[in-house]
Amino acid sequence: MVILFCCLGLYFIVLGLTPYFGEKSWWWQKSTPIVPTGIVFGAFPAALVLFIMAYMFYDNALSKKQLDILTLYIGIPLILLSVFLAMWQPRFMKPKWLRWLEANHGDIIHLLKEEAFAAEKREKNSWAHRVKTPEGLAEWVTEVRHKYKFDHPDQRFIGDPHAK
Repeated sequence: MVILFCCLGLYFIVLGLTPYFGEKSWWWQKSTPIVPTGIVFGAFPAALVLFIMAYMFYDNALSKKQLDILTLYIGIPLILLSVFLAMWQPRFMKPKWLRWLEANHGDIIHLLKEEAFAAEKREKNSWAHRVKTPEGLAEWVTEVRHKYKFDHPDQRFIGDPHAK
């Protein structure tokens, strides 16, 4: 059981780090009941709970008081924190490019997601290079706005009105 809980804990740590250091498409994933998009936010507290459970199975000499402390005062709050973070999805934990899009172009996020899904079907992570720089991000937004003829309420975000 100890190895199982440690492996699951490592899995949740990798799951929590993947969107930040590797797979950018995670941020555009469609949420499902089995793998909700917000699970990445609650991955680290969940990993800590699994490591605590591994320790509880490993150290059979724990007293009842120690078990109570581990479960009631550490384990349960971490589980609640994990669920809370998965549901709330705090802004500060999102990557900078996604925060910028939500703040400045929230009206076309759904179109950008569709474009990312379409590009992902053609070639894996083919759209990820667009979010590496602010210029690439702005260019992508302009392309999507022109493609769908979608005007932004603020004229600064529409682009050159004379461009074809």
